[in-house]
Amino acid sequence: MANYRVLGEIADSIEFQRRIRIAAGVVSSQVYVEGAGVAGHASRLAFALRVVVGNFNLQSMAYLIVTNATIAAEAIPSSPVGSPSNDNGISDAHILTAVAAVWSALAGA
Repeated sequence: MANYRVLGEIADSIEFQRRIRIAAGVVSSQVYVEGAGVAGHASRLAFALRVVVGNFNLQSMAYLIVTNATIAAEAIPSSPVGSPSNDNGISDAHILTAVAAVWSALAGA
């Protein structure tokens, strides 16, 4: 597991925040088509709309996502500049799962 310093560096990374923004867009699309019977749907939908227009705190979301147990366990320090990949060892699938897992909390649902 990465230490807090490394997790903070990852959360502050523009590249990681871009990946979070994309995952949040995917979850926004999923929330948009979910049924109204889903618990907290109105709040979840309102947050989805805020995400779509960019009216949310991306950095705060990034800090929350790096605290996910799976992400913290697989996180590694940044690759050297110029490396073909700088994903910090974190898969897009795990980012998407983590964003979906905290959606209701972020929405206040």
